[in-house]
Amino acid sequence: MKNYSNETTTQRLSELIADGESAKQEFKSTLRFNLHSQKNDDVLTYACIKTIAAFLNSEGGGRLLIGVADDGRLVGIEKDNFPSTDKFSRHVFDYLKQSLGESATTDVTVEFLPSTESKTVCLITCAPSLAPVFCRLRGGEEEHFYVRIGSSSTRLTHAEFMKYLAKRFLTGMGEPMPFHLSPKTTVITEPSGEHEQLFESFVSVYEDLFPDRLLRVDPTVVADWLEKELYNADSATWPELLIVSHVGEEVTGFVHLNYHRTIPFAYGAYLGLAKKWRRFTSMRWLVIQAEEELLRLQPDCRGVFFDVDPIDLALIERWAGSKGAHDIANDVIVEQSRRLRRIILFQNMGAALLQNDRGCTLPITHPSLAEPLVEENERSGLIMFLPKKGVDFPAIDVSFLDMYYDLAKAGFGPSGINIPGYRTYLEDVVARQKAKINSRLNFGKLYLTPAMRRMLREIKAGL
Repeated sequence: MKNYSNETTTQRLSELIADGESAKQEFKSTLRFNLHSQKNDDVLTYACIKTIAAFLNSEGGGRLLIGVADDGRLVGIEKDNFPSTDKFSRHVFDYLKQSLGESATTDVTVEFLPSTESKTVCLITCAPSLAPVFCRLRGGEEEHFYVRIGSSSTRLTHAEFMKYLAKRFLTGMGEPMPFHLSPKTTVITEPSGEHEQLFESFVSVYEDLFPDRLLRVDPTVVADWLEKELYNADSATWPELLIVSHVGEEVTGFVHLNYHRTIPFAYGAYLGLAKKWRRFTSMRWLVIQAEEELLRLQPDCRGVFFDVDPIDLALIERWAGSKGAHDIANDVIVEQSRRLRRIILFQNMGAALLQNDRGCTLPITHPSLAEPLVEENERSGLIMFLPKKGVDFPAIDVSFLDMYYDLAKAGFGPSGINIPGYRTYLEDVVARQKAKINSRLNFGKLYLTPAMRRMLREIKAGL
């Protein structure tokens, strides 16, 4: 941070203002003070953050002048009523870290330029970032990608982002980086032959890709099971669809689906991204690629059902309402927050939770996949549904369970095949589950209070 008070910087400010707004320069009257309502307003701060993100992602970077109106008239940062320029600068960087991440701040510098009218202007200079910078606004979980187009900061769609990624960041500069190569997707149709290396890479990084560490099956068991299922895909009732994203032969993520040849729905078994690729945009892009391949195989498919871990919403609400910093050493609340973040992530993609007519989530029993086939070995989960683009959520009733458990009857899972008495046991599971449902089913979304969102941010930042 630099402060200036001489004629040279006053002249420099006049020249910058004379240049006007452009692809590389933008004016903002204030950082937080709304000149119309005469109150501080976070919307104005996030507008500045969005502009900074766009400059970082654009070739050549850019400059943001705070304290200058759109028409070039001097307003001055004094309107924001900070006690000092240090406090002003700290406020900027706090929001940058929260919305763009710590690493993005290394390409941002802040200066304070005096004017001849005894008004100070904050000049924020953004160098072009070496990696894409994603923006999370107003405490949300969803990340967006902004660039400068003309004199505006524009949010790119997922398809536009992938094209821009190749153009802007495929430069090969310096040491190799993940984003210097655009990932591709491949459908693994056989674990040998032309896909053998990709399949072996998928198995070798399975533990990193699969998000549920405590519940993950041994990767060698998964490999043996998938190998068998992929070879038998032509005769299966619920054929396997394994799609991997990769840079060269390095697998960066995967989607594993089961689709039905006549039922217009699919089941999402696993979705995973390698840690360095775990951003909303990367995940959404992978889901879009999987959807395209799924519709090629089953054109009538209306969407995908999938399971998520159950959450204790009452516990989360109580914890979020407690005062002070949230304890990231509490394993229970950390696990609950992780599960909740994943649900919100999928909701941001367009998915919704299975609920009863009172708007409460509906736990579904997962049958045991190992002997002994008893209730103690069962676990509970929640069901979400991601509809095909342009398709409404289906109207469902208790008969939905027959379709849901039909996949298990077909032998789903690496441990759920050829267990003596399995089908009889599964019929008992279905009967018990149906007996618990005495209302109409529908799909709905969870809505988080500001306190819950704050708790999620605090816990995530502390991990």
